[in-house]
Amino acid sequence: MNLLLPFDYLNQKEISTRLRRLAQDFSHTAKMYGKLIISEFLLDEQYKTIPPTKIGGVAGGYKYLVAGILFKFAVDWKNIYGGDEFAMKAAGTYSSPRHPSLLITSSRVEELYGSIQM
Repeated sequence: MNLLLPFDYLNQKEISTRLRRLAQDFSHTAKMYGKLIISEFLLDEQYKTIPPTKIGGVAGGYKYLVAGILFKFAVDWKNIYGGDEFAMKAAGTYSSPRHPSLLITSSRVEELYGSIQM
């Protein structure tokens, strides 16, 4: 799929169709890997299918990079926020300066895996 063609080559319906498919593919992939990361959270790192990635920073909790998607598992593992609940709230309000429109809140995580019980 090539979304980089000039608009002259594609009509508006084709552009909409391609973007919808891209969004659906992203959503499916994010749900699949998100559920896996959540389900394996309590396992020792050596047994995880997708181990945490060391990409800098400590405030964001554990980070996982898979299929070009960065997942942040917000826990207060360095006691910066005063508890996991506050770390999750901070993560829910975070938006990347490079991609300010990309934000997945804790409500999105709940959609993936049901309500969160700590």
